[in-house]
Amino acid sequence: MPIQAEIVAKLNGSSMIVADETGWRVGGGRAWLWAATTPGVTAYRVADGRGYDEACEVIDPDYSGVIVRDKWAPYRRLEQATHQSCLAHLLRRSDELIRDLPEAERETPRIVRQILKDALRARELGPRKAKAATADLVERLEVLLSAEQSHDENRKLVRHLGNEKGALFTFLAHTDIDATNWRGE
Repeated sequence: MPIQAEIVAKLNGSSMIVADETGWRVGGGRAWLWAATTPGVTAYRVADGRGYDEACEVIDPDYSGVIVRDKWAPYRRLEQATHQSCLAHLLRRSDELIRDLPEAERETPRIVRQILKDALRARELGPRKAKAATADLVERLEVLLSAEQSHDENRKLVRHLGNEKGALFTFLAHTDIDATNWRGE
């Protein structure tokens, strides 16, 4: 496995890792395909589980760069890393709620969608203006997080955003970081 070890070493030496895991089959049994990638190298690993220990087979537990990831909780245990939560996943969830919720309950996912879209546009402003825009985005997010939610799905969405709030706008401070985990998908 010297080639795999070399790939993993290059991966963990990078300033950004984009990670994802997906269901897989081995001999008809359930497994997980882990992918961790950078612009220059990609590591794959098939594992029996989908937890923190399996993630650490590819990503060093002391990794201190930026990890771009979906909402899967084990990634949050990589505490030395800076995190960027995948905005595409959150936008898709907001769109689903806008489509599926009763009209009276669609305001929260519409606000989330607008905040995320504004964040993606802010990247085009350049570093100084993006920093000011980030302060506005964080303030808007805080207002949303403090608002009462009358529908279970909106409460779940807002709770998730609260868990992820420190990882939503990392890409605005680090212009070389992806806002989504498309590379890993």
